[in-house]
Amino acid sequence: MLCMAPPDEAEREPARPPSLATVLFGLSLATVLPPSTMPLTPGAIRPVRQPDARIILTAMEIATLLNRPTATIWRGRIALGELDGRLRGLESLLHVIQVTDGSGVLICLGVVQPAPRAAGEAVATPYDLWALACDGLVRQKVPHERRIDIGQDALLAIHGGMTAQAAWLIGDRLTTASVTSLAGDMDWTIEAARSIATHLTGGRG
Repeated sequence: MLCMAPPDEAEREPARPPSLATVLFGLSLATVLPPSTMPLTPGAIRPVRQPDARIILTAMEIATLLNRPTATIWRGRIALGELDGRLRGLESLLHVIQVTDGSGVLICLGVVQPAPRAAGEAVATPYDLWALACDGLVRQKVPHERRIDIGQDALLAIHGGMTAQAAWLIGDRLTTASVTSLAGDMDWTIEAARSIATHLTGGRG
């Protein structure tokens, strides 16, 4: 589903970068790891964002799916080993999109995949991350369930009563679609995350 952004979309960047807390929140959603299970690598201050012209879904596509106006507020690629040593060799393409109707809805889309590496270097795989994530969800007692309507290796998790997160593993990619609603309308939030996920997986379900 990944494609290259057209020049005007690729060059449109937010005027002010989001806070570190927002980026870390987005990364925890992208990796499916609850924040308390992501030990920061010593000395890590802010993950270094690398520009990346690939897009998961455009803000316009999200607006059409949810029938609400949206805008991209952050997009880039991050080496996950900079934050958590267990994830060396993996990178995350992360998009953060805001619904701009004043509802306080935030959407995080993530794709975790192997990063280019030196031959023979010991690194984690998306399968390793999936195992860590599933274990973390159980240990932290995060409500979640398998969702075969999204994919064979897919789940839907609920974080803090405000975020619905769909996550699925296909090949060498772990993809996530998370929707956070400050209004706490979980029925809508769950359906929004499911709609984005099924769109990304080809409309199953």
